[in-house]
Amino acid sequence: MQIETIKKNGFGISLIVFPLMLLIGFLMHPNLLKLEPLQTVKQLVGRFHNQPAYHYGHLIVMFAVPVIMIALFNFMNVLQVKGKQLGFWGGIIGLFGAFILAVDKGALCLVLSAFDTLPEAQFKEFVPFLKVIVNKAGLLWVVWLLPLYIA
Repeated sequence: MQIETIKKNGFGISLIVFPLMLLIGFLMHPNLLKLEPLQTVKQLVGRFHNQPAYHYGHLIVMFAVPVIMIALFNFMNVLQVKGKQLGFWGGIIGLFGAFILAVDKGALCLVLSAFDTLPEAQFKEFVPFLKVIVNKAGLLWVVWLLPLYIA
């Protein structure tokens, strides 16, 4: 199979697969329609503790990022003439946003799934320390760049 055929097939498949992955991942989120901002440790614990669908949904969204990137690379190459420069910069912003989406899921989902494996007594002792995640302490401030994904 020639590289151009692989590129075209990969682009077509990515256009079908990544929206499905995002849809499945988001539908697995408990209380999806609640849409309340995360402000307390109690809210955070309520979202992820003993909620395997939450963790698997976020894992699916994280694995969608490379597929999203394949689509973005191809979108960047589709535009020509005046749109070529805008397509390039739009693609760069989208790629960075997709990367931040993967960072967000890696930091918040994979780590929280590990905490969820603690025995209940240890988990209860650990809960107050989740405040640093709610407050986006340390380098977690990077997840505030997630709106670039939507751009």
